[in-house]
Amino acid sequence: MKELVNKTELRAIVKEYEEIDIRHSATANELINALDSGYKPELMCPLIPIKEIMEEYIQKNIRKMRTQLPDCTGMCTQHGCPDLVVTNCYIKLKPLLEKNK
Repeated sequence: MKELVNKTELRAIVKEYEEIDIRHSATANELINALDSGYKPELMCPLIPIKEIMEEYIQKNIRKMRTQLPDCTGMCTQHGCPDLVVTNCYIKLKPLLEKNK
């Protein structure tokens, strides 16, 4: 029987209901179980801690960051940038984040 909902759609549905990013490696069965019985912490996207660190730094330095990230809202945990964009931002911000520790 042909699938009615694909894995990407399931991830989006779980994300909408649970309000958290879901890791890409989650299986369809894990996603269906999350919809049936609730969110499991092991489904969390591993980039969430990185997004939180970046968001905190950007919000503290929003004025000087505007010239560096003109289209960025600085709301990394809420905006929903694709994982590749988050990774790229992190690579560029990593020296500033390490200096700020």
